[in-house]
Amino acid sequence: WVVATDVELGTWGYGGGADSARQVLATIAGSIMTVTGVTFSITMVALVLAAGQYTPRVLRNFVRDRVNQTVLGVFVGTFLFTLLVLRAIRAGDDAFVPALAVTASIALAVVSLGFFLYFLHHMANAIQVSNIIRNVARETHAEIDRTFEQAAGFTGLPLLRGGWQPPTSGLRVAADKEGYVTRIATDALIATARAHATALDVVVVPGDFVSRGEAVAFARGNPGERARLADQVREALHLDSHRSISQDPL
Repeated sequence: WVVATDVELGTWGYGGGADSARQVLATIAGSIMTVTGVTFSITMVALVLAAGQYTPRVLRNFVRDRVNQTVLGVFVGTFLFTLLVLRAIRAGDDAFVPALAVTASIALAVVSLGFFLYFLHHMANAIQVSNIIRNVARETHAEIDRTFEQAAGFTGLPLLRGGWQPPTSGLRVAADKEGYVTRIATDALIATARAHATALDVVVVPGDFVSRGEAVAFARGNPGERARLADQVREALHLDSHRSISQDPL
């Protein structure tokens, strides 16, 4: 990318001096950041309104949307590339203008404009209620298939509620932090129970909110290495600040 201005780039290549190159690059960098800030700020306002009317999943899906990630990446990449090229320009007796890199910055600005127009079209469709419902339904069906069809006859962990009573002897495993149960590593729990020769009663399911110190499982009998057993059980129960559809179709 380091090509001097005396290299012939053709009609479409940049052929100006250092001052004009700096002006062009500064304009591109400033415009890109302005477009990025204004676009995503206005989009977040529209998403907050849509989330209040339809579902809070709108905000979560916006962050995970590949189109939105790609557009943001193109904007930020163009801005950073332009800054690097701007830094390389020198004026004076040893003037240096990377003409090819300046031309690439102009081309990236045009590409960013195209991504900006596509982003507006994409978001206008994404916040429509019909598309929101369709995306939520598609995600839910996929998670139902993934959760309940992993093995023949497997219906997930049984929920120990109702008439269930905690064992009179054994180990009470308490949560060491608060949050929503987003995923339970069933295989890890089975391996832990076998290693410690005990039976584990897990009293939470994905989607439950647990507080610090609340019981999440009970180990029956008199298992050894109680501290290690409790740590392994807690590691198998993944907690987060938000509910996730993973293992939680409800």
